[in-house]
Amino acid sequence: YRCGPAASALTPLVDNCSVRCGTVAAYELTRAIALEAAHSRQLYAVQDVRSHPACAAAAPPPYVSAIAAPVEHHGQVTYVLFFSFADSYELQDRDRHATELLAGQAAGHLENALLHEQIRAARDQMRAILDSTRAGMILLDTGFYLEAVNPAADRPVQALRGEMRNSESPRSRAATPAPK
Repeated sequence: YRCGPAASALTPLVDNCSVRCGTVAAYELTRAIALEAAHSRQLYAVQDVRSHPACAAAAPPPYVSAIAAPVEHHGQVTYVLFFSFADSYELQDRDRHATELLAGQAAGHLENALLHEQIRAARDQMRAILDSTRAGMILLDTGFYLEAVNPAADRPVQALRGEMRNSESPRSRAATPAPK
C-alpha cells in the first residue's frame, strides 16, 4: 500500500486482494490491518484475522494470519508491506526481525528510486534549457571535460574537435624545443 498524507489514505499498489478475496469486506479488513501499521508506525501482526474488529462475520477472508509492516521515508510512513498466511501463523522474533529488515531495505530502495527520478528530471530540465538557448553554450564538468553542448555551439565544437585531431596535442608542442 502507498500511504497518503498523515497515513490516513492507503492506495493498493498490487490489487491481488480484489482478485483473491472476492469481497469488499475482505479488502476492507486488509486495508484496516495496513492502516493499524501505518498509524502505529510499528509492525502489526494478527494471528487470527477472524478476531479482528474489521472482520465481517458473514464473509471470512481467504487468509487467517496477517502481518503489516510500515515503510518509512524521512520519518513518515510512505508505504505498508502486507503479508497474509492461509493458515494460523504465530509470528516469531526472527520473523519480526526479518520483516522489519525487509521494510528497511524497501525504504532504501524507494529512496534510491526517488533520487534517480529527481536526477533524471533535473537532467531533462537542463537539457531542455540548453537546447532552447539561442547562444552557444558548452558545459564542462569539474575536471574540465566536455559534459554537454547545445545545438548553437555544436558546429564550432565539432570544428574544434577536428582541428585537435589533425594537429599535435598542446602538451607535445610545449615539450618541443623552439627552432633556433
